[in-house]
Amino acid sequence: AASDVYKRQGGKREIDAALESLRRAIELNPTYEPSYHWMAAIYRQDRGEHEAAFRITENLARRSPYQRNVFWTHIGELLARGRIQEAAQRVSNMRIVDALAADWSQQDIDALNGNWASELIWALKLHNEWPGRMHYILTWTLVAVGLHEEAKRLVNSDGRPHDDLIMTIGDHGERISIVESLAKDYPEPDDPKGISAGVALAAVGDYKRALPYLETWWRGWTQVGAGDSLMAQALIAARRDAGDQEGADEVIEALKTNVRRLRAAGITVTSRTHSVDYVEGVASYLAGERENGLELIAKAAKDGFFILPPEAFAFQSSLAKEPEFVRILDDQAKHQAREREKVLQVVCKDNPYADAWTPLDETCES
Repeated sequence: AASDVYKRQGGKREIDAALESLRRAIELNPTYEPSYHWMAAIYRQDRGEHEAAFRITENLARRSPYQRNVFWTHIGELLARGRIQEAAQRVSNMRIVDALAADWSQQDIDALNGNWASELIWALKLHNEWPGRMHYILTWTLVAVGLHEEAKRLVNSDGRPHDDLIMTIGDHGERISIVESLAKDYPEPDDPKGISAGVALAAVGDYKRALPYLETWWRGWTQVGAGDSLMAQALIAARRDAGDQEGADEVIEALKTNVRRLRAAGITVTSRTHSVDYVEGVASYLAGERENGLELIAKAAKDGFFILPPEAFAFQSSLAKEPEFVRILDDQAKHQAREREKVLQVVCKDNPYADAWTPLDETCES
């Protein structure tokens, strides 16, 4: 039950029931670590009670400092709160016992402050140990440093589904093909797994077909987290398109509420994929607070958050036209070029990671 909730398939009633089951499990066996792990995940991901989740994680880390999942979760919590030195010391201690687990978290530390090249190189180093996870990081860091064709070549070679990546960097024909494929795979908008179809439909501006899928997501999820920004933006646009401004405002307020929760818990650090500043900036912009919104988005980008190409998302069309947002993207492009050069210096001559990825000759010559 906890696993299902963690994957965000249930509503408030299911979440409350799962928490009660976990409490009973802990009473019966107080030393069974997975019960605490799932409880922390529910508090964090589904309840937005970040401090409660952190307290559980801290206690687990003291009891089982070298258990991998406990260690990784604790490092993530420390980094999110800006406790970098403490995280680095924990990684150093872990390296004595489990060097591979330490390397995984060292990647997260080294990738902060927009060091996308470092994150990509770590993904290459660790690819043989964790091919699935590192392949995902590798493809998206290739996008971040502007090597779109290399990312597409990589995903086309492994046979795994990468609809989200192709929707982001593919051409119009590729994107439409994925949209129709997802709509066919999930013909019933009431299927919670169909959220990918809803976002894809909204991304190409088909708000009427997207709305039922997005409403299903909204009914089933108990909070709008920092990682849900695209889905929230899609729903806001679809509701506005349907003339439901009040409904759009409801989603905007949910974004702002969760930002307040995150900041109250001390979660402020920006990474390539997560930024409280970015979520608040988008929410502020969509609420009509233009200057404040753009200022926060600019701060997020400066601190290392990667803004996905807005041309891939119809619901970002108004933001994409803002002169200040264009300047933010221009600055990001300059940063991309610097990070790309760092990557190419490593892999274009005597590539030590050729088994994970070898760039095309024309990539190295560009």
